[in-house]
Amino acid sequence: MKYYRRDLGSDFVERMFADAGAQRLISRLAMVEMESAFATKVRTGEIDRETVLIAARRLESDLGRRNILVASVGNEHFEIARRLLVSYPLRSG
Repeated sequence: MKYYRRDLGSDFVERMFADAGAQRLISRLAMVEMESAFATKVRTGEIDRETVLIAARRLESDLGRRNILVASVGNEHFEIARRLLVSYPLRSG
């Protein structure tokens, strides 16, 4: 989402995209999470539907040009993620 709409952390993500040799992968779950985040921002009035449509077109373009690849995520990946979250809890602020 940070690549498609300016937000805290966008500079870091843009640097990743600027690296022509970098491989960028997302999961289908990340795509759902991005849709959810955009919907929340529309509901709260932070952004409008047109902004979401522009971001969605940019994502579809990146996927079509294979600038971003969609990786398969299996149960083992979720188990590893769960263990990491238990070992390294997320911090707010």
